[in-house]
Amino acid sequence: MAKKKADSEDAKLSDSNWTFSADDKAAVSEGATSQNAPPPTHQQSVSWTASEYMAHDKNTMWFMGLGLGGVVIGGIVFLTTNHDYLPTFLILAMFVIFGVFAARKPENLEYVLDNSGLKIGPKTYPYARFKSFAIMDESGVPSILLLPMTRFMPPLSIYYDHKDEKSIVNVLSGYLPLEQRDHDLTDQLMRKIRF
Repeated sequence: MAKKKADSEDAKLSDSNWTFSADDKAAVSEGATSQNAPPPTHQQSVSWTASEYMAHDKNTMWFMGLGLGGVVIGGIVFLTTNHDYLPTFLILAMFVIFGVFAARKPENLEYVLDNSGLKIGPKTYPYARFKSFAIMDESGVPSILLLPMTRFMPPLSIYYDHKDEKSIVNVLSGYLPLEQRDHDLTDQLMRKIRF
């Protein structure tokens, strides 16, 4: 009885006259890739132009305060290290470098988010270097903070216009999870001194 049933199923298969062809394989593989493809609402790339960092206006008084702070801290170090010149010189050099960076004006850079990662001007950052991203706000200017996988790489901030936020978040969320985050103590200090 079981043999008769198997024979009848074989006969049905042979009657169907179906044969395998390369076109069938292509159709099967196309069906498989279309199922794995992201939904059509997911935007694949977005580009925009924005400042490389948030610049705060610094007047002469700000730089005078920085210089006075450097002299005071350098003097304290000089007195507490038994008149050792090297640490005092290093402290003063740090304040000078800080002042040079504070005086530098930010450039407008082109940002691109696509399937290869984030491009900022000539540099490319693959998504694998980051574990998540957070939407931040700095004095009314929106930014996205990309949090690195490694401890020693600092977080990367990218700035954009409010109108671009939806498309930027749409592309990023296809590769990285969105995280809720507040400004840390370093960010708060830098905002307070308007750096």
